Amino acid sequence: PTAEYGARAIAGTINIVLREALQKRLNILRFGSSFEAGNASPGLSWTRNDTLGAGPGDVYNLSLSVFRRNRLDPIDNHTTVSEIDSGVTRLQQIETGQDRDLRVGLNFSGRLQWRLDGGDSLSLQPSLFTSRSDRQGRRHLEQPIGIVAAPYADADLTAQSSYSVARINAQWQTRLSNESKLDLRLGTNGFSSRSNSLRQEFDTGGQNQRRLDDSSTTRQRALTSIGKLSHELA
Repeated sequence: PTAEYGARAIAGTINIVLREALQKRLNILRFGSSFEAGNASPGLSWTRNDTLGAGPGDVYNLSLSVFRRNRLDPIDNHTTVSEIDSGVTRLQQIETGQDRDLRVGLNFSGRLQWRLDGGDSLSLQPSLFTSRSDRQGRRHLEQPIGIVAAPYADADLTAQSSYSVARINAQWQTRLSNESKLDLRLGTNGFSSRSNSLRQEFDTGGQNQRRLDDSSTTRQRALTSIGKLSHELA
């Protein structure tokens, strides 16, 4: 329960350490689905807590979930530009369309803990998060009022994106004496993301006016180590 881990993660990193050993064995499988605009978004999760068999303090817990989300978003944007003094409308635009986003992903996390001789403990915490998204959209723009012509009449949008985060942390705790404790941690993690998007705009005659192609790739690798020595003075 300390902020000693780096923030190279999606929205930061939360480290939760259970101080008590496993008290209850669990083996739970869950399935559910949500529905929006007639589209189903199912999900499956599995949780397992048990002992490793070597001793009461040797435990593990695993959590795995997979999901598929299908979302349809309607687009209805109205833009009006008017002069403040006279109130005369100089620009009026109406943009309509829809976006469909299909996303699939997998989340896995686990913790393995061993109680060693002399009160020492060793734990491993692996985790993996990965997701992929495919998006398609359509736009139609009307401009009833405007000094210059509308930038486009119709537009097609396609986009694909994916990301993956994998990490494993190891922690070893040992007591050097009744007053002193040593805590060593070692971790490695990797992050990768990729995105590609294409937007094509057409005029009222169906001629291609503009094509915007955007792509990006990000990769990160890190190795962290932490050592902490605690000693009670009195």
